[in-house]
Amino acid sequence: TSVSLSPDRISAHTQATQQLLTQNSFDLQSFLAADIRRGLEQHYNLKIKAIIEGITEENGGSETTGSGVDGVLDASDIAFFLEELLRQGNVDPAGAYILTEPTLYREMRRATLDAGSGLFAATSASRVGDYNAIVSTMFTDGNAYMVKPEDVVCAEWGGINIQVDPYALAHKDVVRIIANQYVDCAILRSAGVVGVDLDGTDSP
Repeated sequence: TSVSLSPDRISAHTQATQQLLTQNSFDLQSFLAADIRRGLEQHYNLKIKAIIEGITEENGGSETTGSGVDGVLDASDIAFFLEELLRQGNVDPAGAYILTEPTLYREMRRATLDAGSGLFAATSASRVGDYNAIVSTMFTDGNAYMVKPEDVVCAEWGGINIQVDPYALAHKDVVRIIANQYVDCAILRSAGVVGVDLDGTDSP
């Protein structure tokens, strides 16, 4: 499978007063760097989220279906259903991740697999069923996905470009620090990314 990648700019910024910057503290430098890094990571993750949602909707994976009431999956069955979708595409689910949002994750934490067994669909924020999990507010509308990480490819062009702007907010004695990075992401193998939308509405 061939994919095309092209540089797309993501950007983040932080700001600090001139007085704060003159403190010349290593802790301050670390704080500002971490603030910018979080902003870039958020934009990067949103790009990955968009391609995951896009490919599952394109493949019909976001349609409501399953073993629960009115065809909606029970929370206890989500991991098994997603695993089945991967296997139907002849994809080995070993090493796959489950991605979901906090409300659905709470339901899985409370959903028992078998009456009286004491086993739950999710055992911790990092595990759903037999799979590693990522729980994030980036995912909404009751969506759950299973992704083989090696089927999501990302590229970066150069490093992070830092610009210091002491002028735009000079009237407030504030310096803006801006970071730009050029990245792109794509799905290498569409069968390695599956999802389900439990409330019947697609994410924006």
